[in-house]
Amino acid sequence: MTILGWTISGETPATTTQHDAQHSFQIREENSLEHNLKRFWEVEPVEQSTMKTEQQVYEQHFITHTTEPQDGRFVFRLPRKMDPKQLASTRLSAERRLHAT
Repeated sequence: MTILGWTISGETPATTTQHDAQHSFQIREENSLEHNLKRFWEVEPVEQSTMKTEQQVYEQHFITHTTEPQDGRFVFRLPRKMDPKQLASTRLSAERRLHAT
């Protein structure tokens, strides 16, 4: 590294002209390496997500109905969108579809 920044030198691929082409490149970084590393490891502030009402309901359901027994598994109750009593009217059509060939 130089006072001007990083200097890269070396041979370049041959060009289509007969004359030897020479190229030089310079990369200059305003910030120090230490500054860049510090910025890399800093945690950026995260904006609060705006969840839809339905997502909030499911999140609350998960928090309320999730347990962890001593065996290390997680046990939770699946949420339902409709009242289970309403499902009785769909049983007949579901059985017909099951037995249809």
